[in-house]
Amino acid sequence: MGRRQGSGRLSSIRLLKVLHGFQAPPHVTADRVRRFRTEHEAILERYELAAGELEARRGGPFDRAVPYWLLTARFGELASRAFLAWCDEALEVLDGLEPPKED
Repeated sequence: MGRRQGSGRLSSIRLLKVLHGFQAPPHVTADRVRRFRTEHEAILERYELAAGELEARRGGPFDRAVPYWLLTARFGELASRAFLAWCDEALEVLDGLEPPKED
């Protein structure tokens, strides 16, 4: 799997944009969070599909590897669920904020 948009360095960059989000109207940051959430919904779906495909390999030539592969897929699934939960909380906060007042 290639480098995902929601992982590693790119997640840190996105979090920095949230950290400095007060410099723009709340809807700008909320839109970023919504895009991030959409990406992680798709990533989560891929992990869930992968887990099902891995389960189907039990009893086959890679039987010994399946539990390890499933652990890895589970890690990704739980990480994506955590990102989704954070997005939901962030959107709740951002949607309740007022735009900055002009000086």
